[in-house]
Amino acid sequence: MCLHQRVAAPLDAVESIITDIPNAARTLSGVNAVEMLTEGPYRPGTR
Repeated sequence: MCLHQRVAAPLDAVESIITDIPNAARTLSGVNAVEMLTEGPYRPGTR
């Protein structure tokens, strides 16, 4: 699956929302729940 959306916001603001996985259900429409399978902050390999 590939999603594309243009957002009129600074890159750092968008990145901070997209990588805030534990709060994704509150900040991203269409996301109802998130279960983190790895501990720690978002990084390559995060599940």
